[in-house]
Amino acid sequence: DSMPLAVIKYTTIGGVTDTSIVEKSNFKGIAQSFVNPDIGSSIFKNQYKEESFIDATLGTITLTYTATNDTVEVRKTDVLLNQDDTKVKTIYIEKKISEADSLVIKKMLWTTNRYCQITTLLQKQDTPEKIIMEKYVWDDLN
Repeated sequence: DSMPLAVIKYTTIGGVTDTSIVEKSNFKGIAQSFVNPDIGSSIFKNQYKEESFIDATLGTITLTYTATNDTVEVRKTDVLLNQDDTKVKTIYIEKKISEADSLVIKKMLWTTNRYCQITTLLQKQDTPEKIIMEKYVWDDLN
């Protein structure tokens, strides 16, 4: 809700990039894909292994959540925290979605106060893999 009125969206398919504006109200649905499903909920919590790592050189703490079975959509999540104040710097999520005729893999990155990016790999039988990169930028000054 604290974001500007619009977000710039860059969509790259096959090396060609298109630019458009995404209204704040439409962006909320995109942002929801980063928090749904909630792997911290009681339904999913016991289906992930948690590991942590402190990198004193970078001044970060990394929390990694890895799926312990193949049935959950979210396969892996990395949360990178600032070591000094434990504020979230970045979140990386990998999702695997099996559909009747295809496999969809989403690699998602959220960089606090700057942008998010969703790379979708679409694999259908007997067709080449299709890669779609969508980057949503609301602060490109840093």
